Amino acid sequence: MAIPGELIPLAGIAVAAIAVIGRVIVQPIVQALVKLNEPRRVEPAATAGLEQRLSALEEQQLRLERSLERVLQDRDFYLQL
Repeated sequence: MAIPGELIPLAGIAVAAIAVIGRVIVQPIVQALVKLNEPRRVEPAATAGLEQRLSALEEQQLRLERSLERVLQDRDFYLQL
């Protein structure tokens, strides 16, 4: 089966159109997705405040745990009475 002569230029145009579509439409989308997956660099000055808040929360948690332990001990004492 022979390929008609009109299909050869159409095939070339189709290949060129696919290349242009890939370059103009697909490439920016792929670049945006790659950029989203890149790790972000955080400045040390920005994390200093967060470290202080985290240490304050950890201290508060320890105080709450100690208070809860005292409450449980008091409850056990009253139950034994």
